[in-house]
Amino acid sequence: MCVHGYASSAQAYSAPARIFRDRFHFVVPDVRGHGESGWSPTGAYADRLCVAPAQLEACW
Repeated sequence: MCVHGYASSAQAYSAPARIFRDRFHFVVPDVRGHGESGWSPTGAYADRLCVAPAQLEACW
């Protein structure tokens, strides 16, 4: 799992994902409010900081 930094998006990992796609499975979410993710309607992001195990398992 790769998580982008501040003011970035999952696209930051597109080149490494292409290079290593034959050997690794990449999970690269957009942090809320960045990339293709939506903004928090309340402005509270800490409550959604962790990825639920069920959401992560759905990637495989």
